[in-house]
Order: sequence, then C-alpha cells, then structure tokens
Amino acid sequence: MIELLVVIAIIGILAAILLPVLAKAKTKAGRIRCAGNLRQVTLALQGFANDHDSKFPWLHTVEEQRIFTKGLTGWPPFPGQDPANRRARQVNTLFCIPALRSEFNSVDMLLSPLDAEAQEPNDDMAFDFNSLKELDMRGLSYSVCHGGDQLSPTTIVGLTRNTEWPCLKPKGSRWIVVRGRGYIKALRNPGVTTRFLGPDEITETTPVEDAKRFSMVTMTSLMTNQGQMSKSDGSVEQASDADLDQATATHLKVSGGSIEGQPETGISRPMQPPTTIVQPPGN
Repeated sequence: MIELLVVIAIIGILAAILLPVLAKAKTKAGRIRCAGNLRQVTLALQGFANDHDSKFPWLHTVEEQRIFTKGLTGWPPFPGQDPANRRARQVNTLFCIPALRSEFNSVDMLLSPLDAEAQEPNDDMAFDFNSLKELDMRGLSYSVCHGGDQLSPTTIVGLTRNTEWPCLKPKGSRWIVVRGRGYIKALRNPGVTTRFLGPDEITETTPVEDAKRFSMVTMTSLMTNQGQMSKSDGSVEQASDADLDQATATHLKVSGGSIEGQPETGISRPMQPPTTIVQPPGN
C-alpha cells in the first residue's frame, strides 16, 4: 500500500513538472505553424501582385478593383468610397478575389492553429470556399495592412488579428476618401503603435467595455505582447510589441514604390464579435 502511494505521488510530481513543459512546447509548435500560414498568405498576395503590375489588390485603381471584385458582396462602403474599393480592402472579400483565392490551397490557410474560436466558422467555409462571395470574418485569423507594397519590401503586409486597433497608428492617423478610394494615413507625430493583445489581459478587474473590445480580437494561444508579422518581401517573424513598433517606424519611412507619399497605416482585421459583427472603421 505504501509503495502504491509512493508511485502515485511520483506520478503526480512528474505530471506537475511535465504538463507546463508540454503546454509550452505545444504553443511553440503552434506559433511556428501559425507563422507558416501567414507566410503562405503573404506569398499568395505576392503571387497576385506578380500577375498584376506588382500591386496588391488595395493598390489598384477603382476601375481595376471593379473588374477583379466583380460578383463579390461584402459590407457597404463608407461615404464616398466605391464598393469595389471596399471589397479590395476588407479581408472577408479580399481573400475571395478569384485571382488571389486561386493562390490558396484551402481556407485552412487563413486559420491559425492558435485561434480556437475561429476553427468552427473556418470549417463551415471549407466545403464551398471556391464559390463564396464573401468569407465569414469569424473564421479568419490574419489581417492585412494597406500600406503593404510589393515594390517596398520593408512595408508591413500581414499580421495576426490580435492587434488592439485596426490601424498601426490608431491615435494619429486620418481616414480620407479620394475619387472613390479610401486611405488611412498617419499625421505628423502619430503617437503610439497598436499592440498585440492576449486573453491573459482579460481579468476580473478589466473594465467591462475593455474586456468586450479585447475579446473580439484576442486569439486563444497568443498572449499579451505576442503576435506574428509579415513584410512585403515575404519574411515572417514571431513579433513582440517592440518588434511591431520598430517595423512600423521603418514602414512609415518608406517612399516610392506603388504608393504616393507615406504608406498607409490602416489594417483590415478579422474579429470575433460577441453578438453582431461590427464594421472596423476605415477599411
């Protein structure tokens, strides 16, 4: 009997030691797979650009956007914005553009293994992915930055969806519409960069409104200060808030390429709304 109790105690001790190690290893493997998916999304965007004058969909003229988004649906445009421009910027229709969708192996590519909440809606899209006119935001794990430009390799093009705001510089950017095309540009001294949120940030002391807002974008296994980021050269990194801030500073210094003036700061970011889908501003 004593021997049995000793064995049980040893097993308990080993479990207490090994379980956190195994959980950490599982999360690490998940981040590697997530980064691989984001890389594939970025390569798909590059494939589109290679066939379309080295431009990502959001950088084309409204006339061109009307052609390659024809037949897609999506959310209504903002005042003054052409519907085709809205479709070419918003990820739920952007990823449905036929010439871009053909670059994806399946809708699984748009799902992170670290985003358990998005699994079921993503599965629901698997059977008719190639015929959908818009995707379910709840089944997507990756954002795109509209400042991404294939001709400017240091610009940010992809992110995991767990950024606090749908803009690299949320407090210092302005949304404008020019001839049907929407833009989000940083002002002078644009202030702080958005950051990566995690479910560990939602506690009993978190204000209700903040908790609700955070829960819409957090991913199950990415904690505070953890995210993934890709650039227009196809590179992907497991990023911290400091990495994102530094990359944003470099992003804003870029000039030339396919973009007039400074690259945009806007992000089209999927969400997991508690009840109804809320349209992110300025996408």
